[in-house]
Amino acid sequence: MIKVECVLFEEPGPKNTEQALMIAKEAAEKYNSSKIIVASSSGKTAKKALDLIGSEKLIVVSHAFGFYEPNEDEMEKEIREELYRNGVPVVTASHTFAGFSRAVRRALKTYLIEDIVASVLRTACEGFKVAFELVTMAADAGFVMTGERVIAVAGSGEGADTVVMMRAANSHNFFDLRMEAILAKPIKK
Repeated sequence: MIKVECVLFEEPGPKNTEQALMIAKEAAEKYNSSKIIVASSSGKTAKKALDLIGSEKLIVVSHAFGFYEPNEDEMEKEIREELYRNGVPVVTASHTFAGFSRAVRRALKTYLIEDIVASVLRTACEGFKVAFELVTMAADAGFVMTGERVIAVAGSGEGADTVVMMRAANSHNFFDLRMEAILAKPIKK
């Protein structure tokens, strides 16, 4: 039997980032997880994770180039370079629930199954949906193995406020993902 504690943050947002990262670090040690996967678009959360967690277990997932503006990389160049210098893998790719389905939604004004799955996961919180994306994206990039226990750290737009322990799977085997525990999340959206 594994007993876990869930921290509920009163509000979402960046004020929870440091505590969320510390929860992830402690959980990785306690539950024998070799990887902590952290969402970071600007690089600020990644930098904080590097400082608090170190580089050994850290994987960072960022927005795809052109997420908001064509050809734009949202991550600060200096932070991306620091992550690389420290041996931290950075996955920069289309999100599992976006990419093609977003193109269809914009062009044809309709939704695909990915949009529905994302909306269901958001019922827990935005970061919960993002955690599922992070883990599948890291598995698709080869940085985690399917079935491997990982700790995902995500947020609600900026910073981190959600920590989830999962068993990894590739996006094309999405339903093989196993959410083992929610370790932290915001109460309010």
